[in-house]
Order: sequence, then structure tokens, then C-alpha cells
Amino acid sequence: MDAAPISLTQAALLALIQGVTEFLPVSSSAHLILPAALTDWPDQGLAFDVAVHLGTLAAVLWHFRRGLGAFAASGWALLTRGEWNANLHLAAQVVCATLPLAVVGWAGRDFVEAHLRTTETIALATIIFGLALWWADRRDGQALAPSYPVAMAIGLAQAFAIIPGASRAGVTIAAALALGLGRGAATRFSFLLAAPAIGGATLLMATEVDAIDRAHWPPLALGFGGAALGNLFRAVSGRDAREALEQAWALGLRYYDTAPCYGYGLSEHRLGETLWDKPRGAFCLSTKVGRLLRAGAARPEQDEFEGPLPFGVVFDYGYDAAWRSVEDSLQRLRVARIDVALIHDLDP
Repeated sequence: MDAAPISLTQAALLALIQGVTEFLPVSSSAHLILPAALTDWPDQGLAFDVAVHLGTLAAVLWHFRRGLGAFAASGWALLTRGEWNANLHLAAQVVCATLPLAVVGWAGRDFVEAHLRTTETIALATIIFGLALWWADRRDGQALAPSYPVAMAIGLAQAFAIIPGASRAGVTIAAALALGLGRGAATRFSFLLAAPAIGGATLLMATEVDAIDRAHWPPLALGFGGAALGNLFRAVSGRDAREALEQAWALGLRYYDTAPCYGYGLSEHRLGETLWDKPRGAFCLSTKVGRLLRAGAARPEQDEFEGPLPFGVVFDYGYDAAWRSVEDSLQRLRVARIDVALIHDLDP
């Protein structure tokens, strides 16, 4: 289905709908379809739906950042010392539960896009899977973690989420509850499954970028997140940081995101050192406002950045502070302008 041009108002509303509905046991994909179905707005197409899901993916990764860091540490322990622990069991279960969705999503993507993006399908799927969640919620499960067969069964249920109106979160939580997991364990496992599910959908769309009408919607592309350049969780040498950025550039990545608080200026400095000799019109650059760097300012008690620059953070979302933050970032990034100034989250 070809997507027609959409207005900024429609794009903003759809992004808001995605943010509100993704983490509820209702179908966010269905709610993205309904505005066009119930108004004279054009259908935004699957490419736009996946684009707004990128924001969801970022939220999931940030929420589970400590857990993902534990997965990475456990993986390193397995490679270096042959240790297998509970974190690796959970990671393996997530992989097992993701495989059915990957297979069904790949095989059925064209059929779904062509035939199932209708209000009738949404209504029927919402009723059926809503009743399934209601039934499952009446069960009194106590298990704190799934077994491998249970994880695979939850994954098989998740495959139904490609149907518009079937909530991925609702389907997986219902399956987990029906199979004996407690509410907390069911919800946590469902949210863990969100990262590979949304990430896989994004990669799937990236392989089909040539099929997107470039006059209507810019092709999806991966970007480079700069948190790791600020030594997030582990120290990265300046040489490794530059090599990673140069490799990203060679692979065609042209969107780079950073923030003053990433390494307390270190990420912006490293990004600027690499990009200063690149054609300014050839890439998109974003940073954030709301956190000013100040010498001697306080830092969080649990600092996630290793070996940052000697600054602290002052939270200030005012007009003057936002301009000052942008001006400071321009100096660290060695550029005359940035393309996007995002408002940093309020969580210290």
C-alpha cells in the first residue's frame, strides 16, 4: 500500500497515539490505522508506523538498560570463563519466544499490509484477544519466570500480534498468565520481548526501503546513538570511539544523536572530532537541552558513565538555559548548527 503525504498535525497525533497505547494491552498498530479509517486523512503506511515504533524501542531499551547491561556482562562471562547463569537463561528464553514472530512476520508481512489494515479486522481482533486477556487475567498464576516450553508458547502467541487489533503486549501477557506466570513476571517478560519484536520490524522495513515512495516519505535509515561515546557502563578509548564513528559513516549512517550528559560532554566532544571534516549538509545531528554542564555541580549517586569529563549537571528547562545549552553543545560538537534539539527526560 503506497502512503500519501501526511501533515505535521497527523504525524504528531499518530506519534502521541503510539506513545500512549504501546505499553497498554491494546493494539497500538490498530490505533494508528483508525485515524485514517475514520477521517479523510490518508493512510500513513507501514513505513511511518515502524518509524514511530523506533521511539518505543528507545524507551524499552532505556527502561531495561541495567538488565541489558547484565545480559551483556553475562555474555562476556560465558565467552571468557564459560559461565552460564540466570541472565543467560532469560536471554535464551527471549530468543526462543521471538523466533515464531520473526518467521510469521517475514512470511505474512505482504498479506497483512494488503488485506488486514481494515476497521473490520481491527474490531474483530480487539474483541477476540480482549476476551482472551479477560479470561487469562482470572487465573491465579504464581510462577516468577517462564520455562523454555512456556517461553516458546508465549512466542507462538506473540505471532498473532501481526494482526492489526491484536495487541502484542496483550497477547503475550494473556498467554503468560494462562500458562501460570504471575502478573509481574508476565508483564516483565512481555516487555522484554518488545525490544527484539520492534527492532526486528524496523530492520524488516529497512530491507524494503526501495519500495517506499521517496517523494512521500523519506527512506528509513538507522542512526548512531552517542551514549556509548560517553563511556556508558564501560570506558571506550578515543581511538575506538573514532573508529566506530568512521565505520558508521562508511556504512552510510547519516543521523547522529548525542546529549551533553552523555559522559558530561565527552560524547559531544568525540562526535565533533569525527564529524568536523565531514560535509555539514551530508548528515543530521541532534542533541538535547534541559541539562546544563557545570564544574562542581552534583552528579547522580549511581553514575552510569565511566571516566566522564569533570562536570556535573544542573537541571534547567527554561528558555535562557535551553539557548545556553545549545550554544555550549555547538562548541563541543564543532559545528555552526544542529538539526534537532530534543528536550531531555526529567528522570535524574
